[in-house]
Amino acid sequence: MLAASVSLAGCCEKAALERCRVEQAAKLALLEQAVKPSTAPMRLDIRAAASVAVEADAVRSACVSGKGASAEVRVKWKVSTPGVMTVRVTVGEKGNANKVWMEAGPEGEGVTGPWIQDGALIQLRDPSGDKLLAEVHATSLPCESK
Repeated sequence: MLAASVSLAGCCEKAALERCRVEQAAKLALLEQAVKPSTAPMRLDIRAAASVAVEADAVRSACVSGKGASAEVRVKWKVSTPGVMTVRVTVGEKGNANKVWMEAGPEGEGVTGPWIQDGALIQLRDPSGDKLLAEVHATSLPCESK
């Protein structure tokens, strides 16, 4: 019985390691896209696969105590990856984008609420295989409080 549980534990660890390896390979496959100079108190850094075009702009933002506090972000995408029929857009914090914001076709656009804050992560994924297509990282910038 002990041998069976050790064998299963090794199997589960191998499966977890394989999932981790696949996710890391997907992240490495993303290419840094040019970041437009930002005058808003929120910088949006975009990484996307070569077959994915992504734009992200802070539509409305707030400044509190001299630093960007929150923003509404417009995300627009066009996925040319064969077989991708749906794009799932997730949002989270500090590198963990686990809340589904929306699902749409391979070409789409949406504006978040004012809940994008420093460290937010927006990811575009192919839900059929949970493949990472692109991600947008938000970073607060210094600004003048009004």
